[in-house]
Amino acid sequence: KDADRATTTIEVKGGKFQAFNPQNNAAEGPGTNFVPEGYAVITDENGYYEVVRMLSVENADELLDALAGTEPRIGFENDITANYINIPAGREVELYMNNTKLTSGTPSDYGLIARDGSVVTIYDANYTANGGAVAAVNGAKVTFESGSVYVDTASTSGRYLFYLEGAGSELTINDGNFSWDPADNQKRAYVYAGANTTVYINGGTFGKASTRSGYTDGLLGTGTIIIKGGTFGFNPTKWVAAGYQAVQNGNTWTVSAE
Repeated sequence: KDADRATTTIEVKGGKFQAFNPQNNAAEGPGTNFVPEGYAVITDENGYYEVVRMLSVENADELLDALAGTEPRIGFENDITANYINIPAGREVELYMNNTKLTSGTPSDYGLIARDGSVVTIYDANYTANGGAVAAVNGAKVTFESGSVYVDTASTSGRYLFYLEGAGSELTINDGNFSWDPADNQKRAYVYAGANTTVYINGGTFGKASTRSGYTDGLLGTGTIIIKGGTFGFNPTKWVAAGYQAVQNGNTWTVSAE
């Protein structure tokens, strides 16, 4: 009711909305926000705007404190730089990085480590790792939904965008862009799947494989890797699931259902 605009407050703390974003209600003027602090809008699998509880963080200290707590969703408000990000054992959390820049890791360590039995989902990443990028250990499960991961390191040791070790550790990649600094002859791979781990690749764009001996496959390890989608700068055929195929087009291979 426009006549009462100056004295009226609307707060939306839940619900799903079709074709209406209560965090940006254009009908009331661009940027009009009916969602209070501590809540945020995400888009669900059907394209609805859903209002959920979300703890916002602005720096590395706030992020680490939030991960030590129990909030199920954490949203990045600003660019964040951290030596490494530890996901505690057993923690279940969704990270909404909101395309803010995350810089983490050292030449000798992984920047984001999902510990024993944790369950982590990553959305809208813009992540540059200074060593390895994401590790899942001892039964942790990581799902990468969207965004980019880039490894930028001068380390001469093997460094991977995703590293899995420990029985039951699991990685699912549904979409994203994955690359490393452009020198070809490096000890790099997109995924290292250790024994008794499982990787599912359902989509995403992966660059070239390294030309370094032992790293030319692009994906490494004795674990199980199952590919059902994505575009690759190397031939992924030996990991493609039954009923799917990798079709070459120039220097890339695209995986899809047969």
